[in-house]
Amino acid sequence: MLIKEQPPPSHLRLLSSILINVGLLLFPIAPSLAENIPSIFFVSSNNNGNQVHYGIKLNQDCSPKGSKPVFAYWRMKNGSTKNLLKEQRPAFDIATQSVSGDKVNISLRVFEGRGMKKPLTIQTLRANDGICRAKAWMVINGKPAELSNFYLSLANIKRFFGLTIGGRVVSITVSGFNDNRKAVEEIIPCPSQCSFGL
Repeated sequence: MLIKEQPPPSHLRLLSSILINVGLLLFPIAPSLAENIPSIFFVSSNNNGNQVHYGIKLNQDCSPKGSKPVFAYWRMKNGSTKNLLKEQRPAFDIATQSVSGDKVNISLRVFEGRGMKKPLTIQTLRANDGICRAKAWMVINGKPAELSNFYLSLANIKRFFGLTIGGRVVSITVSGFNDNRKAVEEIIPCPSQCSFGL
């Protein structure tokens, strides 16, 4: 006597369909996610615990992707991320970027907007473990150093319903590591256009 095979219950069919579809959706985007480096360096301040991080989009061979691969975004103190608002771009966005091979030369509005010349270079490579890496280089105290972060010292901060709407940049501290992996930093007083906001 032949026993007719029963189809799986409807909830199992639905679950298996969802898993297959999720797998198909994730498969094509997983490699592109793996080739982006979300944070190379960041900017923080005494205003709040949020940070602006700078990352880079890469090709499969770890070279910079496109003509503007470096991007900026907020990493909030609760761990979430947000895009820069239009009003925040003059303070934190990338002023210029140019790609040459495995390097991207950039300048940041946080410096350019205040009359400071502090260009930096991001270099990408594939490490021995096969993972794409990127490092940012900047002159700190007159010598090339690997950039870690900037710290904005702000004063006269004006807030409206919890949002910062104005203030003054007192100084920018640039931190990094020299060739011997020793921590280095340079405090740069704001020379001009130090007030911002309303």
